[in-house]
Amino acid sequence: MSGRPALPPQADHIALLVQADGLLTSSGGSAEEFSYMLLAAVASTEVSARFGGPCPKTTAKRIQDVVHWIEQAPHQRQGLSALAESAGMSPFHFLREFKGLTGMTPHQFVLAQRLRRAAAHLREDDAPVSEVAFDAGFGDLSEFNRRFRRLMGTTPIAFRARNKHPAP
Repeated sequence: MSGRPALPPQADHIALLVQADGLLTSSGGSAEEFSYMLLAAVASTEVSARFGGPCPKTTAKRIQDVVHWIEQAPHQRQGLSALAESAGMSPFHFLREFKGLTGMTPHQFVLAQRLRRAAAHLREDDAPVSEVAFDAGFGDLSEFNRRFRRLMGTTPIAFRARNKHPAP
């Protein structure tokens, strides 16, 4: 890690990232409200880190590298073994360390990043929901709809209606 404060990519932070994406690409939205939610997430993470024993820096750095790769290409299919190999760890050790650092399994993290990508597409264009789902890496539309609703609290169509950016 670089030594600077950072918010780890944990499951409960994904919705914050989706909101941040929306605020960065629109003139509307409540930046003040988002700022308070972000501050609460950082404070909560800092308290957890102080009382929870962080993993060694070399392990954290390797996991961070995998996290960045997944964030850049969540639509690509990579199994646990391939991700573990890229981090130079056994699959079991990688899974344990990844979950300890992020609060979710690599599979859950990949799904969250795919949903984040899909949310951005829903805000930005009028492509059919099925196309958005497949572009984000989902092979099954019903699975996409179910997972999107679980994470975002609404259907993809309702999310688009509430968050659609007006054309310039």
